[in-house]
Amino acid sequence: MAPPDARFGWPRRNGFVQPLVDAELLSGLDRFDHVEVRWSRRMEACTESADGVTVQLSGESSSTVKARYVVGCDGGRSATRGLMGVSFDGTTSPTRWLVIDVANGTKDPQPAHFHLGTCDKYNPHHEFNLTPVVDGKSTTTLDTTVDKLTGGDMVINVHKSAVDVATIASCAVVKS
Repeated sequence: MAPPDARFGWPRRNGFVQPLVDAELLSGLDRFDHVEVRWSRRMEACTESADGVTVQLSGESSSTVKARYVVGCDGGRSATRGLMGVSFDGTTSPTRWLVIDVANGTKDPQPAHFHLGTCDKYNPHHEFNLTPVVDGKSTTTLDTTVDKLTGGDMVINVHKSAVDVATIASCAVVKS
């Protein structure tokens, strides 16, 4: 049984919600006393030796970590794979889409738009219509470039409801 298409770069059966998988993997680490999660770090170097690997980290504080092995599972632009010279072969969809997750979203559709300006002062004419947010989720395919969306002052406004579009329930500044 094959999926009918691969519009997202991979067959549909391989699709998943990344933040949910990440949260599950992170919570699974709790069962290992010897695992330490370090946030806001960047791997600068990885050196292999007969007894394992040494990793140089930078960020909030520089440090060195020694381990038996390193796993390159840090995303499509993996620094781990890059330093090791390992490629990430595959395909990428030429379509760009936007996913919006809003905390405390309502069951009723909430209109969402791109506006020029800032959250405090924006042009009421919207640049792009987005799929309404329902239960805190919205996915929209936009026929535009990332540069156009991130090249100036641009915000995403989620309105309270289709009836009350004057009230902004959520505003996010778009950055590159």
